[in-house]
Amino acid sequence: MTSKSEQNKGLLATAGAFGWWGFVVIYWKNLTGYDSFELIFYRLVFSFIFLLAIIRIRGKWGVFVKSIKNPKVLRLHFFNGFLITGNWLAYVYAVTHERILEGSLAYFMVPILNMAMGFLILKEKLNRLQRSPSRLRLLE
Repeated sequence: MTSKSEQNKGLLATAGAFGWWGFVVIYWKNLTGYDSFELIFYRLVFSFIFLLAIIRIRGKWGVFVKSIKNPKVLRLHFFNGFLITGNWLAYVYAVTHERILEGSLAYFMVPILNMAMGFLILKEKLNRLQRSPSRLRLLE
């Protein structure tokens, strides 16, 4: 069970992330002349370098090395990375090819799909606070 402060942190992180998505369109829109695959490749490489630096700074290098030596964990990381890369590629392609509305609709649907997967696949339980907006969103 998560505490109220953890829920508040999660809510703030979610609001910040989705607020960021609204502004990042301007950045990607200015890169229209570049190939979407090239943009995502650079994002992937520099994100990995940044991640390694954060792992090192936080002193979690041993945990990282241990996790990548576990084939099951490594497969899970690659699978999640593949999904995230596909998601980003679709988003960047939509923005750089004048399909911002379609890309926005996809990002509107992502939380619904995340919630559904958590509920149906992971058997997570929704509390009353989570059920109300979820029902409203499905009605839209």
